[in-house]
Parts: sequence; C-alpha cells; structure tokens
Amino acid sequence: MDGLMRVDGVISPLNGLAFAIDIGGSLAKVAYFTMKKRTRQRSACDPSIDRSESHEEPTSEEAEAGRLHLGYFETSRIESCIKFIKEKMGDRDSDTPCMVRATGGGAHKFTELFAEEQLLFHKLGEMECLVRGCNYVLKHVEDEAFSFDITNTPQRLFRKQPHSFPYLLVNIGSGVSIIKVDSDSSYERVDGSAVGGGTFLGLASLLTHVRQFGDILSMADEGDCGQVDMLVKDIYGEATPPSLGLNPDITASCFGKARKVVVEQSLYHDTHIQQQQEEQKLKKPKDEKREELKKEGEEKDDDESGEGKVEVGKTSQQKRRLKNHHSKHCKNSSVSSVASISSFRNEDMLASLVQMICFNIAQIACLNARLHNTNTIFFAGFFIRNHARIMHIITQAVGYWGQGRITALFLRHEGYLGAIGSFLGGLDTSDRSSPISNLHSLAEQYVSSSSHSDLLQESFEFELSHDSYSPFPLLAGKYFADTIDLMTDMPARDYWLQCFKSNIDREWKRAKLMAKKENEDEKSVSNRADAFKSTFLKHMEILTNDPSAYGELSVRNILELRQQCLREFGFPDIYEAIKEKENSIALNTYQSLVDELDKIESTEEEVRLAIHGVLAGNCFDWGAAEVAKKMEEGVIDFHDQRDKIEKRHWLRNDLKAFISAVLSGRYNKAVLFADNSGADIILGIIPFARALIKAGIKVVLTANSLPVLNDITFAELKPLLRAIVEDLKDTIISSALSNGMLEVVPNGSGSPCINLNKVSHSLAQSCHDVNLVVLEGMGRAIHTNFENQFQCDSLKLAMIKNKWLAEKLGGSTYDVVCKLDQHNNALVA
Repeated sequence: MDGLMRVDGVISPLNGLAFAIDIGGSLAKVAYFTMKKRTRQRSACDPSIDRSESHEEPTSEEAEAGRLHLGYFETSRIESCIKFIKEKMGDRDSDTPCMVRATGGGAHKFTELFAEEQLLFHKLGEMECLVRGCNYVLKHVEDEAFSFDITNTPQRLFRKQPHSFPYLLVNIGSGVSIIKVDSDSSYERVDGSAVGGGTFLGLASLLTHVRQFGDILSMADEGDCGQVDMLVKDIYGEATPPSLGLNPDITASCFGKARKVVVEQSLYHDTHIQQQQEEQKLKKPKDEKREELKKEGEEKDDDESGEGKVEVGKTSQQKRRLKNHHSKHCKNSSVSSVASISSFRNEDMLASLVQMICFNIAQIACLNARLHNTNTIFFAGFFIRNHARIMHIITQAVGYWGQGRITALFLRHEGYLGAIGSFLGGLDTSDRSSPISNLHSLAEQYVSSSSHSDLLQESFEFELSHDSYSPFPLLAGKYFADTIDLMTDMPARDYWLQCFKSNIDREWKRAKLMAKKENEDEKSVSNRADAFKSTFLKHMEILTNDPSAYGELSVRNILELRQQCLREFGFPDIYEAIKEKENSIALNTYQSLVDELDKIESTEEEVRLAIHGVLAGNCFDWGAAEVAKKMEEGVIDFHDQRDKIEKRHWLRNDLKAFISAVLSGRYNKAVLFADNSGADIILGIIPFARALIKAGIKVVLTANSLPVLNDITFAELKPLLRAIVEDLKDTIISSALSNGMLEVVPNGSGSPCINLNKVSHSLAQSCHDVNLVVLEGMGRAIHTNFENQFQCDSLKLAMIKNKWLAEKLGGSTYDVVCKLDQHNNALVA
C-alpha cells in the first residue's frame, strides 16, 4: 500500500546533542548531532560586529560548527549503544529524559530497556525512514551513487546527473525489503525476501564457525566458488553445446558439488554401522556366539544360499568379506574415495555462499524492476558495506537478468539510510540560526581530530555549514567542474598524488610556524602539525590504493582534503602572516599603478594593460611549488612580471577579441572570481575592475568564504577596499561602492579551485543578470572550469606555474592563458 512521508514532532538538541537510531536484527545504526568549536571567518557585513570604536573589522572568531556523525553497534550488544549515548550526553539532570528518534524492529523490542535509562523513543516507520534517508543522500551528498566495474581502476563510476523517479530501493539487512520510490513524498514496499544478510551470516557460521562479518568477507575474497558450485561444464563437459547460450564456467547450481559429499557420507555411514554391528557379534563370548548362531541356523534352515550358516572361528574371513563389501559400495559411488565436507576449504564455501545470496537478491530485484517499469535499482544496507565482491556479483547478476536494460547502483553510505531518515524526521526547523536546521548545507569530513568511543565500531562525519548554497545561475548544459579526470587518466593521477605527497613538508613547516594558541607550548603546536602531516599522508595512501574511496578524485578534491586536515588540527589559515605582509607591500604600489592607468586616455589600452596586470599578479601564488621558492627568496617583482607578459608564450590569446567586446558595449555586468592576496588582488584584479567600471560595466567581485593558501578571503577583501578608499583616496572605487557599480560578495568556497554547482546564495542572487564571467588563477580557471561554457561570455585568465600542467596543455612553465568563450546571448537588458 502507498505511504506518505510524515514529519511529526521535532528533536531539540540537549546539551548540543541529538540522537536518532535504526535498530535492525543484526546492527543498530546511530545518527547523532554534536557541536564542535571551529575558528571561522566572519562576514565583514555581519551586523553583530561592533564597529563603533574601531575601523578594524575582525576577520575570525571561535564559533560552533554542527557535526552529523554516523556509527553502528551490534544489536546483540545493545547495552553498548545505550552506554555510548549516555556517555555522549555527559552531565545532565538524570531526571530529564532524552528523546531519541528510533526506527527498525528494535525501536519496538527495546523500548523498555532504553526507557530504564531515561532514553525515550519517538518511533518512526522503517520504510519511511529508509526512503527519506535515501532521497536525502542522493540529493545532498556529493558523489553518493555509483555503478561498479571490478575490471576498471577506479572501480566506482559516480553518477553525476540528479536521480530520477521512480526507482527501486533494495535494502539488504538481516532480510531484504524492496521499495518502489515514486517521489520525495511517496513510496510503496512492493516485495521482500527472508534471504538476506542474516541468512548469510547464519549459514557462514554453521559452515565455518567464523562469526565476524568482516572476517567472513575477507575469507570469501580468498575463495573460489567454482570448487563448491556445480558449473555448466560439470554437467555438459568441456564441449558445452553453443545452443545453450551459456558460458561453460558459470554456475549452474550453487553448492552443487557438495551434494556428492552428502551422498558419499550417507553411504559410508550406513556401511560403517553395518560393519560395527558385525564386529560386535564376533567379539562376544563363544557360548553366546554358539547360541546365537544356533538360533540363526534354525531360522534359516530353508535358506538355499546358506548365508546364515557361519562357522565359529572364521573371524578373519568375515572381516575380509566386510571390507570387500565396503570397497564394492565405494567403487560404485560417483568418486573412488570417501570425501567429507572438510575436503572443501572454508574460503571456497564462503565465496559460494556470497554468490548464492547475491544472485538471489539481484534476481528478485530485477523481476520487481520489470514488474514496476523502472530501470534503476539502488542497492543499500549493511550487507553490502561497499565490498567489492558483493557489488561485483550483484552488478553481474543485474546485468544478466536485467538484459542490459536495468542499472545496478550503490551508495557510499548505504548502511545508514534508516538512521539518517530517522534523524531528519526529528529536525527542529523552528530556529533557522541553528546548524541543525541547515542540513542541506553539509560537507563530508574525512578527517577528525575528535576521539571516538571504543564502543562505536565505525563512523562517518558531516559538517554543517552556517551558509546556504545554490548552483551558479549561469551554468549551461552539463557542468563538470574538473578539467583533468584523475579517475581515468592514470598518469595524471599518479603525478598529482605524488606531487601532493612530496610537497606536504612545505605546509607542515608553515603550520609549525603559526602563532601558538593561548597558553600553548611549542611542543603542542609541533604535535598538532605532525598530526596534520601524518593524517594527510594516510589519506593519500588510501587514495593511492583506492582512488574512488571518497568520490571522484580530482586536484580540487585533494586540495580540499588537505585544507580539511589543516582546519581539523587547528590551522585554519597558515598563510595569514604572509598575506598581511604581501597586502601591505602591494598597497604601497597601488597608487602609482592606478595613476599610470588613469593617465591612459584610451579604454582599449587601459583594459589591455589591466589584463597584463592580472596575468602578472597571478604569478604571486604560494600554491605553486615552482613559484613558492622564488617568493620566499623575494625575487619576484610585479612590474618586472607585467613587462614580460607581452613576450611570454600565450597558450590562448583572445585579448583582442575581449577588448573588442568591451568596446562594443557587449557587457553591462561582470562577475570577477578573485584568486590570491597581495599583488594578485591589489595590483591585478582591482585595477581590472576599475577599468571595467570606467567602461560602464557593473562589477561583482567575489572571494573565498574560508582561507586557503594565500587566496584572498571575503572577510579580508572588505578592509582592503576600505583602505584603498579611505587611505589611498581612490574616488572611482569609493563611488562604485556607493552607487552599486561595485558589489563584493563571498563565493562560499574554501578551496583554491571552485565547483560552481555549489556557490553562496548571495553570489547566486547577485549574478542572475551578469553577462560576463571572469575566472582568474590556475585553480578556478585551469584545474576547474577551463572547458565549461556559460549562458554568457566567460573569460579565463591564468599564468601556468606548474610544469606538468603546462606541458599537458601543450606549453611551458609561466605560459599565460587569456581564453574568451563567447555566448550568442551575452547582452542582458
């Protein structure tokens, strides 16, 4: 029967905590919310900032960030789950009950047990929570769904397009539930099976006496199911008729070869018992034997064969007869010697068992997909555990029974759908300022400095953002942020993974130089820096062995992972001192530079020189190893770099076309994505913005929301502009800020690259009427967005400071790019 989603009641965090739990027959999955102290940059337009006594705007503060944690316990040890929740709750009024959202069978079975510990269940329907959780992760978690191909490297192919309805959700727990999902608010349980994860674990324990799920799967990986299963060629021989249309090596009968063992064991058992009975007779005292033989003789006087007449004392002859009798039976059996179940390796039996369970589930799922006219099946549940063998078998089986028309998809967080759905059913959305109400803005945390309880067996974490995000409104068609696909380009993948590993010492040393926390000794700072380095290298090793472990692998994602490691260990901005120094130096040069530009009467020449300034300023990039060393030595000069731009090799030179478009009045509003601090922003981007403003083009200037490398942040950009207006008396910038010709907004990113699928809501709102997008720097214009088109013209500006990347693009180090992609409808009225 159809079901409609319901969200009744809310969870109000108690001591900053909120819990939800999905208790199944084998595992209890927990989703819980915590608050974590985090140093974050404050918006310069934050109304809570008191500027009455100071012109200095605070750029950061200690703030609380919300974390959503996922973990699990064995249901047989449910007391551990209760203990964990109570430990997390910490000091509280023991008479105040804690509300826990609960779903699954255990929500009913363990109600009283939890209530005894002042943990009260608010129950939600199991199917309801599964569907809510599945729809949520598909919509909000990047690279959640994927298909699987064991022959590829990487083996996961992530699904980029949004999921569509209807689809089947096959949840494999102790048993199997098959749900048809028609929309965000409607679902129907259409089928199920009692053969699921519980079946697998039970039979595996009986066959091998191994009881830990992970150990069972590891042993199965070492097994060969062909040693236990009956294959097609075992029936037809090597010359399997082509008319069958079957591969001779595929399974015809799961555990089929074990049948022979059972028959042979039964035959051996019957013969052995008969032998024992005869030998017992021969061991009796002679008087008893005579009496019994006499009776047997009397009973069989008429027996023509004389078999009943056995002479006393011929025991050796009888033994030989029995032995021959036994051998005769063995020779008539299907094998020449007696076998037993111990002749099969545990690994082979478990491999066969995995295949049998997966085949069964996949076939039922395909039959339901055909019946309900859907070609997409999401397989979820803790039975899968992202295990390669399980996903491979299910994929093969769906391909066979679905005849290529049905797609098997898996989820990275497949075991927690019910727990997530239960948690979402209890959100307190009344307080919009609370992070718990902002679950649409979350980022997966692969790094955690928190100490996890020994009770919790596994944990995922998501950080909830204070900001709201939107797709950039001017994206055109299919958008893929990353230029180089490290998932398929193995040489590129090997290069960049090694590049980040070998350059980590630079970030590590700079972290150790950071100002110490209050009352923190040097050793403590050093320990945190060491923890950052070792943690990052550990993740690099994971990605080297499994490039798709965290989703799509790209330069952008590796950079974000490195910055996540820094933030987690208390290093939110290791380039803070460098940025302040470079900004100060650049501000000293700013006045003479803009005076030079203002003396130019030709708009064409001013725009040309301003573009040269952007490309020269982009050289000042601490993210490029080739440049960082020169910057440390102080041997890079802005004017020197600008003078060399004309003579450098241009990988793409659309400068004349861009200037022509500006002069023709093609643009009336542009958005500029800024890159680095210092010369880049002050001597490059801001003078370029001035030139556009003087040409009558409104400018939206956007910078990162969070610090990374030496990139300028929104919170740092506002004071810079104020210094330019108040201290340097730049009337053009001052007027533009006053009359709306210049607007400054955060972009929502904390990365040197940018994924325009997710930008700040304020940036998206400011760009609906933009008809020129300018992306500057290697991260935003080359590593990402280089080939992307927009619903308006776009200009990509960068200096290539990485030798490998320059050669990949057909150039050399320090080549420059000025790439204009024009759109037919660029002019917006």
